[in-house]
Amino acid sequence: MKKDIKKSLSLGDLASKLPALIDKLAAAEKDIAQQMAVLKKQGLIYAKPHWRNGKYLYLLHPTKAGEKRIREYVGSESDKIEAAEAAMLRATQYTELEKRLQKLQNVASEGRKDLVDAIETFTRW
Repeated sequence: MKKDIKKSLSLGDLASKLPALIDKLAAAEKDIAQQMAVLKKQGLIYAKPHWRNGKYLYLLHPTKAGEKRIREYVGSESDKIEAAEAAMLRATQYTELEKRLQKLQNVASEGRKDLVDAIETFTRW
Protein backbone atom coordinates (compact mmCIF):
# COMPACT_ATOMS: atom_id res chain seq x y z
CA MET A 1 0.00 0.00 0.00
CA LYS A 2 1.17 3.51 -0.71
CA LYS A 3 1.88 5.88 2.16
CA ASP A 4 -0.99 8.24 1.25
CA ILE A 5 -3.43 5.30 1.27
CA LYS A 6 -2.16 4.15 4.66
CA LYS A 7 -2.78 7.58 6.15
CA SER A 8 -6.25 7.97 4.65
CA LEU A 9 -7.64 4.61 5.83
CA SER A 10 -8.96 4.17 9.33
CA LEU A 11 -7.72 1.40 11.58
CA GLY A 12 -10.93 -0.53 10.98
CA ASP A 13 -10.62 -0.15 7.21
CA LEU A 14 -7.08 -1.50 7.30
CA ALA A 15 -8.08 -4.42 9.55
CA SER A 16 -11.02 -5.28 7.31
CA LYS A 17 -8.62 -5.90 4.40
CA LEU A 18 -6.77 -8.65 6.27
CA PRO A 19 -9.22 -11.57 5.93
CA ALA A 20 -9.34 -11.30 2.13
CA LEU A 21 -5.55 -11.02 1.90
CA ILE A 22 -5.05 -13.98 4.22
CA ASP A 23 -7.58 -16.05 2.24
CA LYS A 24 -5.85 -15.14 -1.02
CA LEU A 25 -2.49 -16.22 0.38
CA ALA A 26 -3.91 -19.50 1.70
CA ALA A 27 -5.59 -20.19 -1.67
CA ALA A 28 -2.32 -19.57 -3.51
CA GLU A 29 -0.48 -21.96 -1.17
CA LYS A 30 -3.15 -24.61 -1.67
CA ASP A 31 -3.10 -24.18 -5.47
CA ILE A 32 0.66 -24.57 -5.64
CA ALA A 33 0.58 -27.61 -3.35
CA GLN A 34 -2.04 -29.21 -5.62
CA GLN A 35 0.03 -28.50 -8.73
CA MET A 36 3.05 -30.06 -7.03
CA ALA A 37 1.05 -33.16 -6.11
CA VAL A 38 -0.09 -33.61 -9.72
CA LEU A 39 3.47 -33.28 -11.02
CA LYS A 40 4.78 -35.69 -8.41
CA LYS A 41 2.09 -38.24 -9.23
CA GLN A 42 2.99 -38.05 -12.92
CA GLY A 43 6.61 -38.77 -12.06
CA LEU A 44 9.71 -36.66 -11.63
CA ILE A 45 13.21 -37.34 -12.82
CA TYR A 46 16.03 -35.27 -11.41
CA ALA A 47 18.77 -35.88 -13.93
CA LYS A 48 20.61 -34.34 -16.84
CA PRO A 49 20.36 -35.83 -20.30
CA HIS A 50 23.49 -37.17 -21.94
CA TRP A 51 23.51 -38.33 -25.53
CA ARG A 52 25.99 -41.02 -26.49
CA ASN A 53 26.91 -40.95 -30.16
CA GLY A 54 24.10 -38.44 -30.64
CA LYS A 55 21.68 -41.35 -30.62
CA TYR A 56 21.36 -43.01 -27.21
CA LEU A 57 19.97 -41.12 -24.24
CA TYR A 58 21.40 -41.62 -20.78
CA LEU A 59 20.21 -39.86 -17.65
CA LEU A 60 22.92 -38.60 -15.33
CA HIS A 61 21.43 -38.40 -11.86
CA PRO A 62 22.86 -36.06 -9.22
CA THR A 63 25.62 -37.52 -7.12
CA LYS A 64 25.13 -38.24 -3.46
CA ALA A 65 27.94 -38.07 -0.93
CA GLY A 66 29.99 -41.24 -0.93
CA GLU A 67 28.11 -42.82 -3.84
CA LYS A 68 28.85 -43.18 -7.51
CA ARG A 69 26.87 -41.15 -9.99
CA ILE A 70 23.95 -43.13 -11.36
CA ARG A 71 23.76 -43.34 -15.14
CA GLU A 72 20.46 -44.60 -16.39
CA TYR A 73 20.14 -45.90 -19.93
CA VAL A 74 17.01 -44.73 -21.73
CA GLY A 75 17.93 -45.72 -25.27
CA SER A 76 16.88 -44.44 -28.65
CA GLU A 77 13.17 -45.23 -28.68
CA SER A 78 11.27 -41.99 -29.13
CA ASP A 79 8.48 -42.84 -26.65
CA LYS A 80 11.00 -43.59 -23.87
CA ILE A 81 12.96 -40.44 -24.69
CA GLU A 82 9.80 -38.31 -24.64
CA ALA A 83 8.72 -39.83 -21.33
CA ALA A 84 12.13 -39.16 -19.75
CA GLU A 85 12.25 -35.60 -21.08
CA ALA A 86 8.72 -34.92 -19.82
CA ALA A 87 9.62 -36.24 -16.37
CA MET A 88 12.73 -34.05 -16.27
CA LEU A 89 10.64 -31.03 -17.27
CA ARG A 90 8.14 -31.86 -14.51
CA ALA A 91 11.01 -32.03 -12.01
CA THR A 92 12.12 -28.54 -13.06
CA GLN A 93 8.55 -27.24 -12.76
CA TYR A 94 8.21 -28.92 -9.36
CA THR A 95 11.38 -27.22 -8.13
CA GLU A 96 10.11 -23.82 -9.29
CA LEU A 97 6.79 -24.43 -7.52
CA GLU A 98 8.69 -25.39 -4.36
CA LYS A 99 10.48 -22.03 -4.48
CA ARG A 100 7.20 -20.15 -4.97
CA LEU A 101 5.57 -22.07 -2.14
CA GLN A 102 8.50 -21.30 0.15
CA LYS A 103 8.17 -17.58 -0.67
CA LEU A 104 4.46 -17.67 0.18
CA GLN A 105 5.17 -19.51 3.41
CA ASN A 106 7.78 -16.89 4.30
CA VAL A 107 5.23 -14.12 3.66
CA ALA A 108 2.70 -15.94 5.86
CA SER A 109 5.27 -16.37 8.62
CA GLU A 110 6.31 -12.71 8.47
CA GLY A 111 2.66 -11.63 8.44
CA ARG A 112 1.93 -13.86 11.43
CA LYS A 113 4.76 -12.21 13.38
CA ASP A 114 3.52 -8.75 12.39
CA LEU A 115 -0.01 -9.60 13.51
CA VAL A 116 1.27 -10.86 16.85
CA ASP A 117 3.16 -7.58 17.24
CA ALA A 118 0.01 -5.63 16.33
CA ILE A 119 -2.07 -7.55 18.87
CA GLU A 120 0.54 -6.89 21.55
CA THR A 121 0.52 -3.20 20.63
CA PHE A 122 -3.25 -2.95 20.94
CA THR A 123 -3.34 -4.76 24.29
CA ARG A 124 -0.93 -2.28 25.93
CA TRP A 125 -3.36 0.58 26.41
